[in-house]
Amino acid sequence: MNSQYQIEARDNVFKWECIELNGDIAQLKITLSGTQIQRIDYTDPVKVNNENKPLFLSAEVNVNTLTRAVTCKNGTAIGTTMLWMPPNLAPDAKITVWDLPPDKITGTVEESQFTRETPQGSQKNFGVGGSGTINGQAAKFSGFYDLDTGVLIIGVIGIDTIHEPTIQALGITQGIIYEPNMVFSETNIDLGPAHNPSEWQTWITIAAIPLALVIVFVGVIRKRKNPRKDR
Repeated sequence: MNSQYQIEARDNVFKWECIELNGDIAQLKITLSGTQIQRIDYTDPVKVNNENKPLFLSAEVNVNTLTRAVTCKNGTAIGTTMLWMPPNLAPDAKITVWDLPPDKITGTVEESQFTRETPQGSQKNFGVGGSGTINGQAAKFSGFYDLDTGVLIIGVIGIDTIHEPTIQALGITQGIIYEPNMVFSETNIDLGPAHNPSEWQTWITIAAIPLALVIVFVGVIRKRKNPRKDR
């Protein structure tokens, strides 16, 4: 039996890292850590637990690095990740932001006139936006990506329904994000020279796909009490 409860948490850190790469398939470890400050059990809505205690969720998924299709460990497809895009996408180019039959959403690349701050200084970037429907519900995707690597710098993960499959793999399907953006806070990916050379730092250079990315956000998450075994 699956039940739901709501957790309000703060100081959350969402992290993904590649723990194995086999051809075009990357095995990602997804974690969410923070501080739980309130829990409401929907089986007894009157009961509210106010407490400060550690929150930690973890899951592993497989991602096709070319299509960004995400599957559970048992092979069940759960969506298309927005954690990265192909690098150096040209303005007005079309790119798939969601492809899980019967729903498919195509986004449009927007040229960014601004640089954005990253852990490695100011970096040139491009935007991707798209909207459509998933399971009959409206869905919107938006993010800004490092021009040279395609790594997500800042993006909306969702208000009410969360469609990012790597977050869904944690058992989180709905949430309210106070600041509705993922904030890029740490990476071991070499993003290349900063726009301001004096801010540039030498980081580990890696090939193929990004090995790790830490994103920080604060919000309210709703998680199944007993996640499905295929996750």
